[in-house]
Amino acid sequence: MTIEHGGLDSHADREIERHFHNWERTFEAAAVANGELHVADELGVGLAFVADAGNDVFGSWLQIVGSIDTPIVTGMVKYDLRKLTVTAQEHDNTVYIVQVGFGASGTAALSARTYSTFSLRTGDGDSLIVPAEFPASQQVVGTKAWLRIKAKGEDTGTLSFFIGGHEYDF
Repeated sequence: MTIEHGGLDSHADREIERHFHNWERTFEAAAVANGELHVADELGVGLAFVADAGNDVFGSWLQIVGSIDTPIVTGMVKYDLRKLTVTAQEHDNTVYIVQVGFGASGTAALSARTYSTFSLRTGDGDSLIVPAEFPASQQVVGTKAWLRIKAKGEDTGTLSFFIGGHEYDF
């Protein structure tokens, strides 16, 4: 059996090409938020998001994309989130479990199973922290995004971070 490659004419190839060769946008907490409509600004306007873990359990969901935060570029119809950059942490050398969900709420994302779970380990206070990349499906612009964290073995644990991703016109 021979499988022929469809070249850049196939939808899958175009999607892969655009994912890896696309403009990336990074978000931080909105300088002036507006409920669940606007919670994120492009990097350089506001401050880092801050999520807080519970007592060795997940903390509350934090909204990281509001319903009017996307699209950034006019004409884009979908977006994805793919990278989290930690700017500060409460605990050094700690494994944090991160969930990023999409939908009306974090709880709705859990129910619909529209979330990704991944881990990252913080360094010591002065080490270079590289972004944590994670998989997430494309979302229709206007879809809200949420994040929550758990600090393994800790009774709390904040993470300050930026979140990055792409927008698509198909």
